[in-house]
Amino acid sequence: MDDEHFTVELVTSPETISLQDLSTFKIGLLIINKTNKPIHFDVSKTKLFVDDRRSFSWDLAVQNGAIINLKVNSKKTEIVDWPLGKALFSEEGTYVLRLEWKESIQNKTIVIL
Repeated sequence: MDDEHFTVELVTSPETISLQDLSTFKIGLLIINKTNKPIHFDVSKTKLFVDDRRSFSWDLAVQNGAIINLKVNSKKTEIVDWPLGKALFSEEGTYVLRLEWKESIQNKTIVIL
């Protein structure tokens, strides 16, 4: 997802995982500041959908107050992530994650074995 001043990407690790290892699954944002001055990115403005259903767990994580207004220094990259595997997935299958921010949409496919 691009803005003229910075890039926001959905990051997941890993993209294929077993059901019993879901506690190690992380999901988050990679924010790249392309400007010559610090920017503040409001992570609470992002929305995550799992198979077209808005994720309440994501909303709670990004609105927790600790990093709502994330500062990214000039020409730097920041990653923020959360261990939400057990909250996002309850059974084996293939899931489509969709991150929305402003008019931008980004998808990732996650396989739970």
